[in-house]
Amino acid sequence: YYIDYYENGEKHANVGFLKLFQKRYGDCVEGTCLQINVSERPVKDKVYGKVRVMCGAEDINLGQVEMIAGRGTAQILNLDGTLDELAKEVRESVLLRVELADGRYYECELKPAENKIVGDAVLEMTEVMKEEEIPVEMDEMPAKVEPSLDTKDQMCSMAEVMSEMMAVKREKWQQLWNMIPHIRPFEDEREYLRIELRDMVILPKMYYRLTENSFLRHGYYNYGHLILTKIYKRGQEKICVGVPGNYYEKEKQIAVLFGFESFEPKTEPAKEGDFGYYMIGVDI
Repeated sequence: YYIDYYENGEKHANVGFLKLFQKRYGDCVEGTCLQINVSERPVKDKVYGKVRVMCGAEDINLGQVEMIAGRGTAQILNLDGTLDELAKEVRESVLLRVELADGRYYECELKPAENKIVGDAVLEMTEVMKEEEIPVEMDEMPAKVEPSLDTKDQMCSMAEVMSEMMAVKREKWQQLWNMIPHIRPFEDEREYLRIELRDMVILPKMYYRLTENSFLRHGYYNYGHLILTKIYKRGQEKICVGVPGNYYEKEKQIAVLFGFESFEPKTEPAKEGDFGYYMIGVDI
């Protein structure tokens, strides 16, 4: 979650981020951890911030987090349970605040759709299958065996299926290209599909969770649009959703935490402050 800093009643927005994740030991969940990382107005000395969550009339003290130079991590055993209970009782956003001293504090809003802690901010979109490697002695190596007719038929069938799937994807992309408005943000030959948050339904169901991605929502509400495009890397075609924003090293690090893979600016390489799009791979 993006986090704001307050000092003497003055708000400084998006000074860093706050992350919630579960600490596990095997299959057992030991507790929920809070990690805070800010770069604006960091506290140079070691201080302890009091962690509070507020929702409606509820105001609950959950312990403290040790802060050193604007960074800190704390394990809070009942945080996830507290958020769940608040979400059931009150249909409002939950504020999480880390109080330092003298009216200084960090605060972020945990929206109802985002209250569920999912272990890591980076979405796992694919499954990687690894075959177990079995060592074979040299004198046990079998002679070269020609594929049987059945094996050849199976290989041909798989190739046909893959070819058909690619053809279906190309046809669907062309339909989207003809149906959705276009945008040329860099005023050059690059042309993208301009989509809104509600248009994410055109993607397979497994990508619907992107609508709850804090980084994506932040860019969308700042600029009012997203893009859908094809990019080519290492000779392979890839479809991506792009989130508008400006390139900063801090912003790039946050983007990576939320699953974004690259940044496309007007000119390469991107310089500090350049406008462009943070890209995340999807399918159609």
